[in-house]
Amino acid sequence: NGDPHPGNLMVERGTFRPVIIDWGLCKTFTEKSRKAFAKMVFAVDAKDIWSMMESFDDMGFKLRGEDSSSGEGEGHIEPATMLELMRFVMRDPTPAEDQREMMMARAEIDGKKFEHNKKMKRRDPVEAFSGEVLFFFRTVDCLQGLCAGLKVQLPFLRMLAVRARGALLAPPESPHAFLTGVASHGHNSRGPLDDRLHRLLMEFAKNGRLLGAQVSVVQCGAGATSTLADAACGVLGQLDDRPVTPNTVFV
Repeated sequence: NGDPHPGNLMVERGTFRPVIIDWGLCKTFTEKSRKAFAKMVFAVDAKDIWSMMESFDDMGFKLRGEDSSSGEGEGHIEPATMLELMRFVMRDPTPAEDQREMMMARAEIDGKKFEHNKKMKRRDPVEAFSGEVLFFFRTVDCLQGLCAGLKVQLPFLRMLAVRARGALLAPPESPHAFLTGVASHGHNSRGPLDDRLHRLLMEFAKNGRLLGAQVSVVQCGAGATSTLADAACGVLGQLDDRPVTPNTVFV
């Protein structure tokens, strides 16, 4: 639904469940588009510039200049600036009075950027993009305005990112499949030190202090070496839930 303004939001009597009315402005994304938008949201929250740029390509953005895949044109895009802009768009809601000041400050920054690019004779770096992008931004803007009007403060981007990660990791029919335990391969003990290290890694992972790790302790002697510990646990990445093993190669 691309029109979630206060007039279209109701509360059901008895259950107090929120209800959205007026579905005249709505869009069903294809699976490819859904994944692309999820990737963009997750990348923006993780400050992963290159994954964000890849998501733009997946969404059908056509860029000019050396930053584009074609390398044609005279456009200029700064990925770090684009990330900063996207984090501003999906920022946490603020009260209405602070929102106005923030928007005015943002307009001033964008105005200076426009004048600089004009002076440098730079064209708009974006040659074309999907209409779904505008639809998404309109919905985000409506929700931002709704929160500001109600003086509700929410971790907006973080909430979107959690669902985005679920969409990227789980099949469509199981959006919560990513809520799993700590990944751990079958641990073959090499002794007390190995067991202690493995328990410590598992504890760190359960407490959210590590994503995936390997620890190896090798004792070197006169002409011989022996492995005292070779512990591993966790997963390869936030979007790659394959378990880390002692044989995993990180690149």
